[in-house]
Order: sequence, then structure tokens, then C-alpha cells
Amino acid sequence: MTAVTLDPAEAVRRHVQPGMRVLLGTGAGLAEDLIAALVDAAADLEGLHLFGGLQLGDYPFLPLVEKGWWRFDTWHVMGPIRQAVQAGIVGFHPVRGSSVCDLIRRLRPDVFLAAGTPPDDRGMVSFGASTSYARVLAEEVPVVLCEANPAMPFTEGDSAVHRDAMTALVPVERPLPTLTVPAGVDVTAAAIADNVRGLIPDGAMLQVGIGTVPHLVLESLADGPPEGLGVFGLGSDPLVTLMASAPVDLLGGELLGTADGIYAWADRNPRVRMAGAADILDPVAMARHDRFVSLNTAIEVDLTGQVNAESVAGRQISGIGGAVDFAEGAWRSRGGVPVIALAAARQGGTVSSLVPRLPVEVPVGFPRHSTRWVVTEHGAVDLLGLTVTARAEALAGIAHPDHRARLLAHA
Repeated sequence: MTAVTLDPAEAVRRHVQPGMRVLLGTGAGLAEDLIAALVDAAADLEGLHLFGGLQLGDYPFLPLVEKGWWRFDTWHVMGPIRQAVQAGIVGFHPVRGSSVCDLIRRLRPDVFLAAGTPPDDRGMVSFGASTSYARVLAEEVPVVLCEANPAMPFTEGDSAVHRDAMTALVPVERPLPTLTVPAGVDVTAAAIADNVRGLIPDGAMLQVGIGTVPHLVLESLADGPPEGLGVFGLGSDPLVTLMASAPVDLLGGELLGTADGIYAWADRNPRVRMAGAADILDPVAMARHDRFVSLNTAIEVDLTGQVNAESVAGRQISGIGGAVDFAEGAWRSRGGVPVIALAAARQGGTVSSLVPRLPVEVPVGFPRHSTRWVVTEHGAVDLLGLTVTARAEALAGIAHPDHRARLLAHA
């Protein structure tokens, strides 16, 4: 089958029917023009079931979901939809990253709204900045409508399929969704990053996620990275400085940054290799890398080592994502280092992030046996080898000073 070239409105008109199940891209792979065309055609498309993951920016279809005209489910909760998730208007799938492709298969999408590059001279279309599940599912979903955007980097590795694998190519020209970290010095985050930096050995394969602490860790490494360092999973703008200063390569599934940052750097760069979910989200694949370091952030850790990484005051504020998978990969890796990093307190120091015990209504993202290194701005503790009492005392020791005595009493 040869992919036809259509504008967004015509692609939706020809290939999306009422009641269909529509898979959306994630991160920088969000097909914004196709989604806009879908919304414009909403009057003729009753009963659509949309589903997707991390989405930057607005959710233009949310009013249609709130009215009950469409349905939307997600496995990654972002700010604009938190209230709708809390109210049960948007469905939430509590699924770990390594199971997302299986979840999507279970949901049986009829149409995938994807985002990629224009075809190169061989007819290959790269999913560029977002390959994790796009690269896998583009060859499984019956109808694939793919935006062909020159702003998308053509990335090396296993990132591309031939244009004939698509149902239609949709030429667009717009900036990719961007992610930046707020400017200014975050003293607490910088101290946490410094403590994490001390845990990264020579020859490490470092996995970092989204957030200020992972960004600061990458920035700190630019001044003198460990020998033989590699970066895994997510590529962001601070990685550009690091890669420019040292022989560091990325094996990634997602890029999230800016047009002049990681997106430009990754274009046809052999040091940036992208891959699908089987290579990026499978703990067994991660464990093949010696000294795999997983860096995940959290909201709360209790004195037994249980971790809450997704809920505040009973509200879902994120997804489960790949954190559990990355930590498991680090546990299995020879010389691996699973790290949970968090500020010792929140709300100006008034609320401790180290707590005696997670409340029963809080989802436990990491059970106590899955937590090893815990890092705050006040230090780092390795829970492996510590008894229940000893680990409680160690965790209380890296709490905010205003809360330490109370936690030690509980310990």
C-alpha cells in the first residue's frame, strides 16, 4: 500500500468514523494539527474514544470529553486534566511503562495519529523525537495518519519506517511541543543533584527523567562526567551541553526539549540512537548495561522505604511511567544503582516528604523491597543491608531538620 498525501481535514474526513478508537502520540510526537482537525470535525464524529500518554500543552478535545460527546483515557496525568481525572471524566490507566504497548493493544485502536519527518530520499519516515511506542505500533494499528513535519529531527537507530507503512502522510509546518525547566537557581534541587552525582560511577549508563533534579544532574556532569558515561531513555536540552563536552552517547525513546536544543542536536546525529519500547522500557534490556543508574523522583518516602511518586492529597498528578521499570533494570544490572530523589520537605519546609508510613489511600509506586538509594538535599542512604529499624533511622537522618526528631521517634 502506498501512502497518500492529504491535508489534516481530508485525512480525518476519509479515515476517522464515529465511534472509532483513536490513539494519540506522546510528548514531542503529538500530532497537533491532526488533533485540531479532529476537533473541527467533532459534529460528525460522535462517540470517539481517544487515548494517549504524556501530552504537553493544551487538550483541545477536553471540552468534548466533559460534555460526554467523546471519551478520553490516559496513562499519564498532566496539569490540564488533573481535575477531570479526579472527577472521573477522564479515565486513568495505572500501568507501568513496560506495559503501555500491551495496554494499547488491549484497547485496540482503529486509528493512530502519529508525528514524524517528511520522507527522505529512500522513502523512510522517522518518528524522530518519540519512538518508544510509535515505532512499534505504527506497523500494527490498521490506520496510521502521520504528520510529516520538517521540525521533527530525523534520528538514527531504530526510528523509521517506510512511507508505504502509513495510510496517509499529512504535511505540516509547526514547532514541536517543547519542555523547559524554569529559570533561576533552585538551591534545594542543586543540593540533591550534587548528592546524586556522587553515586554515578565510571562506565555508568544513566537514566534520567523529567524535572529540575535530572536536568541539574546532567548539567553538573558537563563539568567532568564519569569515564565511559552513556545516557538512556530520555534526551533533554542539558544533554546537548554534556554531549558537546564529552564522548557521551544517548540510547533513547523520547526527546523533550526545544527546537534549538535537543531537537536540533539529534537530527542525523549518530551519537543519538532512538529505539522502540522493547529496548527502552524492558528491565531485562536495561540490565544488559552494566552499572545502570536509574534516577527517579518522588513525592513521599516512608520510613519502611515505600515510595509515593504519583499522588498528592488524594489527587493523581502524574502517571506511573517507566520509573518502576528503570529501577528494576538498575537492580538487575551488574553494579546498578537505583536512586529515588526528592526534596526533604515541601511547602516551605512545613510538610515533610519523609513520613512515618504512607497513608492507606496513597498508591505505593515502589514497595519497600524495590527501594535502594534514597537521596535528599541532606544526604544519601543505601537501604540494602539495613534492617527495618536501621533503614527507618537512616531515612530520618536525611529528613528536613525541623522534622527529624519526630521521625526518629517513630523510627
